[in-house]
Amino acid sequence: LAVGGTHVTTQVAGTSGFIDQNYQTTGHFDESCDGFSFGVVLLMLLTGRQTHEGGEILNEFCMGRGADVLRDFSCGWPLSVAEEVLSVAQKLIMIPRRDRITIPEARRRLEAAAAAHAANPPGQGGAVERECIM
Repeated sequence: LAVGGTHVTTQVAGTSGFIDQNYQTTGHFDESCDGFSFGVVLLMLLTGRQTHEGGEILNEFCMGRGADVLRDFSCGWPLSVAEEVLSVAQKLIMIPRRDRITIPEARRRLEAAAAAHAANPPGQGGAVERECIM
């Protein structure tokens, strides 16, 4: 990357479903492309879905939706944490990509959600955790 440059043009390579659509069509790579992939991983963890399932693409299925996309938010995910992780994931996969949050911002938000949950663990007025059966 040249000094002062904002992106690199490369030959597109990667795993379908994890590749930012803009990168796939233009070949322009920047840090938001990594954020997109991380957002997809978060969505997979939350929903129990693959990137392509039932004729739907996971990131398209999850955009603009709330907790209804979660298959079983009782499997170790307190609802408030799951909703924040979903919000972070959705902001990492935003289109247009200039509206996406950065990976450091995603990290801050995820750490804050984890800290809030640790301060109010299950059994002390927090969410009840159950074994996840998938």
